[in-house]
Amino acid sequence: ESQVKITVPVVVPQGLEKIRRMMDEHNISFSEKGKRNYWRIKKDKFESFIEVQKKMTQKQIDAVMKEGGDASELRKTLDEMDTWAMSLQHESKALHMASALKGNTMCL
Repeated sequence: ESQVKITVPVVVPQGLEKIRRMMDEHNISFSEKGKRNYWRIKKDKFESFIEVQKKMTQKQIDAVMKEGGDASELRKTLDEMDTWAMSLQHESKALHMASALKGNTMCL
């Protein structure tokens, strides 16, 4: 039985850049990490799983739009969900970014 791996992006809230600039002015650092979720889904339930994920993602899009945010990454994910049932394999990399007093780091 093969495993299905799905990565869902996290949307950065609108207005975060302003907060980051203020943090930089006061020499405060931040850290961002992604989270990976793994599900093992029964083959005969995968289509139902996709439909549930699409509904959940649409609710997130609606909430972001209601707050005036940018839901482009969520929309992209929603569009990609239509291909999940046909895919044999999909892989993406997790990013980790952190700021330091001097410079930034990115780990791929």
